Amino acid sequence: MKKIKEGLSSRIVAFQIINSIIYDKQSLDEAILQNKKYPCLSKEDRAFVRLIVMATLRNIMTIDDIIQKFSNRPLNKLNPKKILNILRLGVAQILFIDDIPAYAVVNLVVEIANLDIKTKHTKAIINAILRNIIRANVKVNKEDMYKNIPNWLFQNWVQDYGYDKAKKIAEASLQRPYLDITVKKHEQIEQVASKIGGKVLFGNTIRCNDFKGDITKLAGFAEGDWWVQDIASSLPVQILSGKEDLKNKIILDLCAAPGGKTMQLAALGAKVTAVDKSCRRLEILKANLKRVGLAQRVDIIQADVSKWQSKNKFDYILLDAPCSATGTIRRHPDLLYIKSAKDIDKIVKIQEDIIKNASKMLNKDGLLVYSVCSLQKLEGEQHFKKKSILKNTSLKVDKIEDFIIKPSNDGFVRSLPYMFGGMDGFFIARLRHSC
Repeated sequence: MKKIKEGLSSRIVAFQIINSIIYDKQSLDEAILQNKKYPCLSKEDRAFVRLIVMATLRNIMTIDDIIQKFSNRPLNKLNPKKILNILRLGVAQILFIDDIPAYAVVNLVVEIANLDIKTKHTKAIINAILRNIIRANVKVNKEDMYKNIPNWLFQNWVQDYGYDKAKKIAEASLQRPYLDITVKKHEQIEQVASKIGGKVLFGNTIRCNDFKGDITKLAGFAEGDWWVQDIASSLPVQILSGKEDLKNKIILDLCAAPGGKTMQLAALGAKVTAVDKSCRRLEILKANLKRVGLAQRVDIIQADVSKWQSKNKFDYILLDAPCSATGTIRRHPDLLYIKSAKDIDKIVKIQEDIIKNASKMLNKDGLLVYSVCSLQKLEGEQHFKKKSILKNTSLKVDKIEDFIIKPSNDGFVRSLPYMFGGMDGFFIARLRHSC
């Protein structure tokens, strides 16, 4: 019983966070920041909270189907409604986290219900449903896992990519991501890979397939030899640099935080002006730059990039625009519950405003790389097909013709979650100031 009680606090916090995401439409990061109990947990318990929250969010529709089969009433009739999240938390642990004894899971989630006067009377129902699921030895049909993507989003992908590709995108988006890191000095990549047991992919990226621990304990972290960055996120800088030497070039990095691309540019020897609206994210960027020893190469400005203007103009601008972030669902499954089609319509206009403002800061014949970590073509290819994003600017598409991911006929690069064994979904366009 002692071990069961020890595990209760983390599960209570996980339950509270899931409620905040599902019912209050908070992002996972927001829910964690606002949870008063989360900082009081040990580092191991905080990691476990994230694990079970992620497992629940990635599989909710599958979980709900299973709960419904063992419930004598419709799930939307469960009262109070938070009972459903207690059940979800239990099923997620039983079916998707292998190293937890099923009996312990049941006892702990029943205890969560017991702690609240509003749910105390539901203990027997929760206990019965979960134990019946265990006795039935329920197996998950992996062929149906793509159905955990909300229908509006999946249908959007079908429209953009076709059914078969949309299904592959959905399946890959629901997988736990590997740990990708970017090495500061390319000449050290083999040495770093050997030390941390990773595999060199391309560029300066190393992938750690089986890593599940504390990244701060990995060799080279404290020394600032590398930083965490999904391989897809490293592509815009590779496209910006191309065959050019960026050493001592002055580059504007818009929407820069938390700084993966900023550090790439600085590591190539560039002098970077990094601009972002979020104070909290800029603090993360500052900490990252300090750890990797690149702070002296970066000037940081807090500002709204849709309005801010520099007194100087730049030969190079990197714009990682605000977007729906649907390409990052692998790492942020909370997006499935806080985003909607209406959000995408709103963000498209913001993207147009930002690129128009950025174009005014580009020198004649200068290059601007536009990227979004979105799978929605409305935020990528459709911008340029309609030409709305280039209206009232002097920008023209500078076709990307040769790259590790084959560019489209229009000269754009599109990464998809199932490529290279798993990566974020990005759209990248290279634009040139034409007059």
